[in-house]
Amino acid sequence: QSCNVDFSSEVIAQMRKRNAAVRPQLSWLVGDCTDLRSVLREDGAFDLVLEKGLLDAVACAPHLEDRKGKLRSVVSEVARLLVDGGAFVLATVDPKRHRQLLEAAGSDAIHPELQLERKVRLPP
Repeated sequence: QSCNVDFSSEVIAQMRKRNAAVRPQLSWLVGDCTDLRSVLREDGAFDLVLEKGLLDAVACAPHLEDRKGKLRSVVSEVARLLVDGGAFVLATVDPKRHRQLLEAAGSDAIHPELQLERKVRLPP
């Protein structure tokens, strides 16, 4: 199962249209990544969660408490959706993002089953 989520119905409509013939196996859902239970009900449904850009945007929110709450919610949803032993891959343009994420969220926000295993930097 491969599933793609965005909060924008316009983006999802564009991606469905763009990928219908080339990647018909992909599903496209409109949802809020801080709480996906309305569109992804099953816990442990994925072996891999790939995040690209969402946490960069959340980490730039102007209000610290709002930022912390959203980061906690996203990480909690990732933990809920992953199978035991599943992987969470964070793709970011900021090499310091993983540290900023941990600092902004606070140690109590990181789900105990999610661990930062390693950071990989690709050459420019």
